[in-house]
Amino acid sequence: MDHWKKLKDLAIVATAGVAAVGFSQQKPEKVQAATTTKAKKPASQLTTAQNKQKAAQKQVANADKANKAANKAVKTAQNAVNTAGQKVADAQTAADANPVDTAQNKVNTANSQVTAAQDAENSAQTTADQAAKAASDQQGQVTTAQTKQKSAQAEVNKTGLTAAESKAKAASDKASQAAKTASDAKAKQEATQKAANSASQQVSDTNDQLTAKNKEKDSAQSAVNSAQVASNTANSKKSDQEKTVADAKNAQSAAQKALNDVNLAGAQNDKNNAEKAANDANNAEKDAENSLNQATVKASQTAAALTSAQNAKNAADSEVNSDQQKANSAQTAYNSAKSAYDQAQSKLNNSQAAQKAAQQAYDAYPTINANAEIKAATQKYAEAERAYYKSSTSVNLEAMNQAKTAWAKAIANGANLSQYVGQDADQQVNVDLNNLTTEQQTELSQYAAALINSARESFGMVQYAGKASVSKGAMAAAGEIAKKYAKDKWNSFEKGHDNDAVNSVAKDYGLVVPDSGQGIENLFTSAPAKNISSLYAVKADIFKAVNSMLYQDAGSDYGHAVSLLGLDAQRYSNAGSNMTTYFGLGTNTAELGGYYGNTEQFHLIVVPNGQETKVGPDADGYYTIYPSPVTNASTWQSKQGTQSLTSTYNLTTLKANLDNANTALASAHADYNTKVNAYSSAKSVLDSANTALANAKNNQSAKAAALTKAQSAASAAATAKTNAANALTAAKNKQASAASALKSAEAKLAVATAQYAEKSKALNSANVNLSAQEKTLEALTKDASNYQAALKSAQDHLSKVTSEANALSAKLTELKNQVASAQAELSKANSALSSAEQAQKTADSEKASADSALAAVEKTVAPKKAALDAANKELSAAQAKLAELQKTADSAKADLASKQKTLANAQADQKTANANLTAAQAAQAALTSAQTALNKAEATLKTAKSKAAKTAKALKTAKAAKAKADKDVATAKKRAKVAGIVNKTAKQIKTKSKKTTKAKSKKKTAKKKSTKKTSKKKVTKKPVKKVVKKSTKKKVTKKPIKKVAKKTTKKTSKKKVTKKPVKKVAKKSTKKTKKAVKKSTKKTVKKSKSKKK
Repeated sequence: MDHWKKLKDLAIVATAGVAAVGFSQQKPEKVQAATTTKAKKPASQLTTAQNKQKAAQKQVANADKANKAANKAVKTAQNAVNTAGQKVADAQTAADANPVDTAQNKVNTANSQVTAAQDAENSAQTTADQAAKAASDQQGQVTTAQTKQKSAQAEVNKTGLTAAESKAKAASDKASQAAKTASDAKAKQEATQKAANSASQQVSDTNDQLTAKNKEKDSAQSAVNSAQVASNTANSKKSDQEKTVADAKNAQSAAQKALNDVNLAGAQNDKNNAEKAANDANNAEKDAENSLNQATVKASQTAAALTSAQNAKNAADSEVNSDQQKANSAQTAYNSAKSAYDQAQSKLNNSQAAQKAAQQAYDAYPTINANAEIKAATQKYAEAERAYYKSSTSVNLEAMNQAKTAWAKAIANGANLSQYVGQDADQQVNVDLNNLTTEQQTELSQYAAALINSARESFGMVQYAGKASVSKGAMAAAGEIAKKYAKDKWNSFEKGHDNDAVNSVAKDYGLVVPDSGQGIENLFTSAPAKNISSLYAVKADIFKAVNSMLYQDAGSDYGHAVSLLGLDAQRYSNAGSNMTTYFGLGTNTAELGGYYGNTEQFHLIVVPNGQETKVGPDADGYYTIYPSPVTNASTWQSKQGTQSLTSTYNLTTLKANLDNANTALASAHADYNTKVNAYSSAKSVLDSANTALANAKNNQSAKAAALTKAQSAASAAATAKTNAANALTAAKNKQASAASALKSAEAKLAVATAQYAEKSKALNSANVNLSAQEKTLEALTKDASNYQAALKSAQDHLSKVTSEANALSAKLTELKNQVASAQAELSKANSALSSAEQAQKTADSEKASADSALAAVEKTVAPKKAALDAANKELSAAQAKLAELQKTADSAKADLASKQKTLANAQADQKTANANLTAAQAAQAALTSAQTALNKAEATLKTAKSKAAKTAKALKTAKAAKAKADKDVATAKKRAKVAGIVNKTAKQIKTKSKKTTKAKSKKKTAKKKSTKKTSKKKVTKKPVKKVVKKSTKKKVTKKPIKKVAKKTTKKTSKKKVTKKPVKKVAKKSTKKTKKAVKKSTKKTVKKSKSKKK
């Protein structure tokens, strides 16, 4: 519209110039100047527009490049968000699949199960040891009974009873075998006779059957010959008739072919098709008209729907942008709250772990308990010992013995006062009893020493014997003793202490070596051993060792308890709270084989720093000297025997650590609860914002889909309208063609109908003849088939009879052979029967003689046999009791193995639970890390989207500017073209004006009158059009211009001309000539283009 408006303005300028020549007093030079200025201005505008177009083009290219880079960044950021989101989802799945709380509960359960299993294993070990000892004792009684039984058996053997019994048994066996052989021979003879008789009878019967069968065979052969002749005759007649039928079929086929060649059906089908096509074409034309009408209505409807959908989409976009900003704000708040929550959770987890470790360390403090009765009895026994060692009178000795008895009674049931409590961390540490590390030996020695000191405190012995202290020398001595036990494969179950090994090490370390036994080792042995165990289990064994030595040591006259408690140190003059007992522990396993299998041995080395003490005199006037356990102080010191290690077990420190851990845990809980509430609130807000955003996006997607659908529908409707118009034209053309084809098909059908009637008559005649010949052939074929069936039946019968005769002949030959064989077997059976009967008589005689000799020997051996029976009975009873005890021992051993297996399974489950807890904690950490990465990726995506939106807006602006520049260039080019035409016309007018100047001067008065008169009339389009056409199509000559001027002068000379009407006429003429000028300008532009081409 703007383009044609500007062309119209230019056309008006050109028209005004022409009109001025004819009707005004304007000078030609001014007209030329005006039109020339107008013509030069569009050229300058075109240059300016083209420069702006190039600048806009460059801006579009730069903006497009920036926009592509921004979109690429958005895509990259979106991929990063998708990847991070997937990682968060995967991490969340992993964390949900293995929650930390659940894993921690499983660890707690596993720890409880290990403790229970350890207690059960300890109890089963005790039961197995007791059962093994009972079985060993019973084995001695079985050995004694076996000796008695062997002696009684030897006495019985001297009588010759065994030889007599053996001879009698051999004779009896021989007689029984002979009787059986005779019986078998008799049965075989009878069976053989029966078989021979049967075979002879079968030969006679089969011979009669063969004679009858040969007669039947001859009769069957005659029947076959007759049937063959009849069958041949029938087949010959059938063959002749088949030729006749073939000729008839050929004639019928020729007639059918002639009828088919007529193709009446094809002609009829062509006519039907043509008729249908004509009807279809008529219907199609009507349908096409309806479709066009419908498509027109549909196109209008879809255009309106498209506008509505676009408005809805714009509203949805605005809503999404608003909700996105809210969601982003909520996400930022959530991320902050989540980070604080995660930190609080981590702090709480660490505090819980620290509190649990502190609690376990406190609970697991090595403790041996004793009640008040035990403590009082122990202290009374210690006082009695002190009194005796100061004055070894009989009274003091009796008092000491009575105190010991009372003490032993008091501690008899104290084993259950204490329970082993271990730490979870120890279950993760593997221990090889044969290869303890220095750290492990030190830890185990410290643990055992702590148990001993706890016992001394509970029993009230610290004031009498001081405490035990782990020293490097004592540990080294314990380690060397353990290695010697292992090297000697020492069976401590049966032999007790390996005194040579202990004393050898004691001598090297400057310690006491008594005349008998040993003086520094407390030994604990258990089976079966576990070469590789956990620190938890080894400490449990040490606890069991110390507890049992204290409370279940009656079998060793409480020697271990006396040593561990320091009761034996009361003999030394320096006994008291300041005394130190140097302590060390060593371990090993020994493969003993047999019942005991692999054992584990714990060597508790106890060396009190007692001073040599002289006690006496006693009632007899003698003194007793008690030497110090350290016989060579310099050696003991050089071996670091007195270099004590600081105890790692301090109950006060453990209690302080526990209190601090509880305080930290309470603080972490409070902080965690605060962060959880903030996190929950932020998450709720975020969820609401995300829900609103998701709903807005869903609505946006729905509106976008609706817009796309509306656009597609509008496009489809427009296309459908065009297609419908095209289809209507095609349908009309097709209808005309179909009507012509129908007329041609009807003519061809009439010709084909006449030919078909003639050929049908000939075919009917051929069909009648063929039917008659086929019926004749059918009857002959049936006869031939019947004769053939009769022949086959006769042949089958002959074949069957012949086969049966051959079979009977073969059978007869076989039966004759069987008769001969049966006769030979019968002869052998008769001979064997005779021999067997004679052998039976001989064996019966030998049996009677042996039975008589046995009866004589049995009479002599009766008293000795009674003694043997008694010995056997005693041995059976002892063996039965041993079997019962061994069964009990085996059951106890099996139960121990089961408990050990249960313990191992519990420990394995514990290990799995700990690993699972670690994995759960790792999964939670991975989830936190993944969420952080996702937040960072989303922030990057948001920045990229913002930048992309800006570059897209810049690109849109640049494209709009370029479109405007393109439009301005096109307009400028068209203005330049029109301006060129106007300029050319102006020059032509100037030339003509010069030629007519004189004529105008002469008639100046007439022109003025003419102008005044013209102002009263309307200027018609026709003269203007002529002037414009003449100015654009060809050069303007002087003659036309004069005519115009003259005509105008004549028409206007009759009326007065005023100024006011002139102005009105000019305005009216301008308005009324606009359309004419526009048309003239269009024609001028078109003609100008054609000339350039």
